[in-house]
Amino acid sequence: MKNQIFTKRKLSQSITQYALLTVLILAVGGYFAFQHYNEYQAARDAMQKESSQLLDLRAQAEQSKSSYLALKKDLDAPNAGINQSIELILPANEDFTNLARQLDKYFLDTRLTVNPMFLSNLSFAQPNTQGNEFAILPFSMSLTGTENGLKDFLEYVENSGDLNEKSRLLDFANLSLSYSSEESTPDGESGLAPSTPVPSSLAPARNVNVSLGMRAYFQKPIEDINNSAN
Repeated sequence: MKNQIFTKRKLSQSITQYALLTVLILAVGGYFAFQHYNEYQAARDAMQKESSQLLDLRAQAEQSKSSYLALKKDLDAPNAGINQSIELILPANEDFTNLARQLDKYFLDTRLTVNPMFLSNLSFAQPNTQGNEFAILPFSMSLTGTENGLKDFLEYVENSGDLNEKSRLLDFANLSLSYSSEESTPDGESGLAPSTPVPSSLAPARNVNVSLGMRAYFQKPIEDINNSAN
């Protein structure tokens, strides 16, 4: 009988100890679980915040890209026009064929005016690509026409290289002229010089013969630029 009572007490004590141990384990486990849950929650919140920031950055990047493409589109057309003008003013090579056409057109157009000029003996020399910022195409030609026509051509060369005019950049190397014995009347007809003075507004323009040495400019070849740099 005593053994049974002792056994029951022993069993009761064991159950109590086991229950306390279980509660202790659950408490400790719950504490650590709670700590890890807080860490997980903080990590999840941080991840959500970073994901939100990433989405904002992507939206900003898309907006910036759209703005750039719109701006590029707006600038492409003017840039294309400017590049085309520069190519005509300062071509990538000597391009003497187009230069000859440009000069022919200019002098053909003057024949429709009261001061026509006539071009002859157009001749191109060897291009010079050494020792200059730009390459140079020397050429020479002869002109026949009126003083006023020559003045117009001098002004044309002075204004050459203008982006709006899109004319080849030119300048003079030398010029010599002689006057003809005939003069042009105001209506464009030629005749002998009058023996009596006339008002300057009605005076005929004298005819001139002009020999010109000129230079046309073009872009220096890349290999010559590299050689100059070295």
